[in-house]
Amino acid sequence: MKLSANDYIPKLRNTQIENELARQLRQESEETREKFIDELLTSFQLPVRLAGLDLLKRVLTDKNSLLRWLEMALTQVDISEVKYWLAALTPKLGNKQVRAMARQWHEEDKVSYWLH
Repeated sequence: MKLSANDYIPKLRNTQIENELARQLRQESEETREKFIDELLTSFQLPVRLAGLDLLKRVLTDKNSLLRWLEMALTQVDISEVKYWLAALTPKLGNKQVRAMARQWHEEDKVSYWLH
């Protein structure tokens, strides 16, 4: 099945649709899931990015892809959104790993503020 984020964007923020989408994504390869979520997280619309973060929490498992998303959150994402990204990634990676990566990228202030 070919999943396209553009097909789901108008339907996102509907719990039933997001639950069904998460079930479908879990049946796909990690690469397919990652591409789908990438389309959501790079959207210009905040509600679409937030839906992407919700799905990221639910369907991605590859540590390398999660670390890549963490790097993006710390180095490219607007500071006002960092808390949402950390809320999605920290349970998957662990507080210690998130703080260590923040130190590595010299972005400790962003993480310390949100992860007391």
